[in-house]
Amino acid sequence: MPQLNPSPWFVISLWSWLVLLTVLPMKILKLTKTHTILPHVFKQENDNLIWVW
Repeated sequence: MPQLNPSPWFVISLWSWLVLLTVLPMKILKLTKTHTILPHVFKQENDNLIWVW
């Protein structure tokens, strides 16, 4: 097997995406459960983003 040697920027961006994808849905779920500050339109956009993923 050839050794993969990705650039550090690629690794950093990949990890940040993973963190975003795990943290954002949880935060959005909390917000939709408690019905806090966010306007309705913004919530809908976030829900659509989750559905895409």
